[in-house]
Amino acid sequence: MFKRIITSLGFLILIIGCVPDEGSGYYDYTPPFVPSGIGGLTGNVRDAGTNLPSATVRLLDSSSVELGVTTTDASGNYSFADLDAAEGYSLVFSLTSFKDVTFENVTVYSDEDYVLEMVNMVDSTLVGTGDISGTIVDARTGIAADDNPNGIGASISVNTVIKVRSGMNVRLGDVFAVPDIIGAVDASGNYTINTTLNTGNYTLEFSLAGYANGYINVYVVAATTIANQSGTMFPASTGTSIVLTWGATPTDLDSHMTGPDFDNAPDTDASRFHVYYPINNQGSLTVEPFVSLDVDDTSSYGPETITIASQFLGIYRYSILDFSNGGGTTGTALSTSGAKIDVYREGLYIRSYNVPSGAGGLWNVFQLDGTELFTINTIESTTTIP
Repeated sequence: MFKRIITSLGFLILIIGCVPDEGSGYYDYTPPFVPSGIGGLTGNVRDAGTNLPSATVRLLDSSSVELGVTTTDASGNYSFADLDAAEGYSLVFSLTSFKDVTFENVTVYSDEDYVLEMVNMVDSTLVGTGDISGTIVDARTGIAADDNPNGIGASISVNTVIKVRSGMNVRLGDVFAVPDIIGAVDASGNYTINTTLNTGNYTLEFSLAGYANGYINVYVVAATTIANQSGTMFPASTGTSIVLTWGATPTDLDSHMTGPDFDNAPDTDASRFHVYYPINNQGSLTVEPFVSLDVDDTSSYGPETITIASQFLGIYRYSILDFSNGGGTTGTALSTSGAKIDVYREGLYIRSYNVPSGAGGLWNVFQLDGTELFTINTIESTTTIP
């Protein structure tokens, strides 16, 4: 007997037994999402990979009213607690001899210390313009060439439009008139912006018909080329997809998903499916478990994407293993990797997760129960996949 609760065709509800009650930390991930409750923010500030202590961090609400001020500790970390769960917060980072950085459109989630993307501050004494470059690819295929072999989505091409805004995670407002970015994305998804932007932090927006707009935070250093500032674009699609990207190291992070068996077996560890690389464990979108590792990456940056085509009653768990370092490490390679998770539902962006600080090689990110998404976001020194 089927126990399907969400299908790739929409939100067909067929309940066998009881749907779990909402608990602490859960929220309905079906868009639109309206946060409520109390939560917090935490993050890290660096300069070219080096932690920056004593940076001032100001927290503003959606009306630009200052709510609090703190400073980064010896490891460049900061935090704010007891905040109303809401959208539209912003943070302003400042430090002597560094360019101020504004990070906009921050969401606080209930019963969660949301980990913000790492902020890379740039030396203000470096005056002038610099070059940046990277690659933009389809999150479901990991490629951008016109001969898309999987037939998923359109291809990232010279039709992609780039917009540049000052600051991090800036989605609206004034756009820089950069003459060399129209048509800057080639047939392989590569883009370059040459000697046009001054030293500082920027948001790039990528748009193309058939895709949700993509955004990446980049930084420019005068008289320097900063490469591999890359991103993904997500195609119009059905189901739920989880997209992993990260930095240059470690070279190989592996996505794992476990979930309830297709039949009526009890939802125990012994009966759960496990989707991950190698290929014989990558699953399928058309047969059991209706979950697939769409694309695997072993050479840095990603993307690595898992898609749930049809979801069934029971708990789905998503985690990341630092395969390069053997998983069960007590090192910090995973926590300093810049790893980021973007969750999409029916082709719409839901939310992001950024890797937290800590020692270990396994990042337990979240679990999914029906339409309820529960944040875990912890790093552990183990190779045991939950």
